Amino acid sequence: MVQTQIDWNDGKKKILWTKLIYQKIQMQIQVCQLMGIECFALKDELEKLEIGDITNREAVVAHKYFTMVFDNDFVRHQFDPINAALNYGYSILLSAIDREIAANGYLTQFGIHHHSEGNDFNLGSDLMEPFRPIIDFWVAHQKFNELTPDVKYGLVDLLNFEFKYNDEKTILRNALTKHVANCVNFLSEKRDEVTIKVELTDEVPNNAINGHV
Repeated sequence: MVQTQIDWNDGKKKILWTKLIYQKIQMQIQVCQLMGIECFALKDELEKLEIGDITNREAVVAHKYFTMVFDNDFVRHQFDPINAALNYGYSILLSAIDREIAANGYLTQFGIHHHSEGNDFNLGSDLMEPFRPIIDFWVAHQKFNELTPDVKYGLVDLLNFEFKYNDEKTILRNALTKHVANCVNFLSEKRDEVTIKVELTDEVPNNAINGHV
C-alpha cells in the first residue's frame, strides 16, 4: 500500500487537489453568506481556479476571506487569541484526518500538494482543506480574550458539528471517515471519480457554537 501511495498518478493528484481547493473556497463563501458578508470577490476568484491551482487562488482567497470574517486588520499567523483558537481547531481537525489516513493503511508524510520535509502530516494537511472553514465559522461566533479550557473544549466538540457531506446530513467525525476513504481510494485507482461536497446548514446547532464558551 505504501508503494501504491508513492506511485499515485500525478494527474489524479492534481484533480483531487483542485476539487479540495474548489470546495474549500465554496465553504469560505458559505461562511461569509451565513454571516451576512458580501463575498463577490471570493466568487470571482473561484471562477479563476485552474487544474492544480497553478495560479494559487487558494492563497489569494484566504487573504481576502480572513479580513472579511474577522476584520480588516486581521493577520493570519500573528500571535493573538483568534489565531490561537484557529490553530488549535485546525490541529484537532488534522489529528482526526491523520487517524483516518493511518486506518486506511497509508502514510501521512506523503502529500499530494504539501511536500514539506519538516511536516510529517503532508497528506492530512491536503485532505483537511475543505473542512477548515468549519473552524473559522465557530471561532468567528465567539467572544474570548484568551484560549481558555472552555474554548478548547468547544473546538474539540466541533467533531460533533452537524452539516452535509455529499448531500448527506452527518457530523464532522463521520464525514472525515468517509472523506479520507473516498480520496485515497480515488488516488489508488479503486474508484474512477471522487465527489467532495461540503455544505453548512442554515442553522448552526447551539451546542456547537455557544454551549461551551
